[in-house]
Amino acid sequence: MDLEARRPGVGAATIIKCKVIMDAIFGTAVNDEVTPTHPGKGVKTPVATREPIAIISPAEFDCIYRSVKDEVMQLLVETDIESGARWGELTELRAKDLDQTTGMLRIRRAVVHLKAKNRPGGQRFVIKHYPKDGEPPRHQAGPTYEGQIGPVHHDSRTRAG
Repeated sequence: MDLEARRPGVGAATIIKCKVIMDAIFGTAVNDEVTPTHPGKGVKTPVATREPIAIISPAEFDCIYRSVKDEVMQLLVETDIESGARWGELTELRAKDLDQTTGMLRIRRAVVHLKAKNRPGGQRFVIKHYPKDGEPPRHQAGPTYEGQIGPVHHDSRTRAG
């Protein structure tokens, strides 16, 4: 049997996950002698493919970096490249998220865009606090920006006030 003829909107990864659960249930049922055979045995699932991750070249980074004129935004671009953090995580970084003694950058929150059907009070974006499953993600801060976060943070607060 082949599961290729699937419902529209159900992806291959979802089908594979559901098959794993069903295999566990029926495997237990066969072991416990609830049923004589495993009805999922031999059922083929679709192949779940992933898009390759696009990594920018040093020349592309230089082009992006040179086009950003504000030093706070340049620091944000550097932090993105150094840490691999998502933009929603980067926009919620605070100076206190960098441990000056260890150089570890903690991702404690992220901005999340809500789908139209899930918007409480019409909000498009909300702040989601980490951790999802224990410790917040941490990244080793690179030497290129480690010493800049405090001065830039102080300078941006002075300009805003």
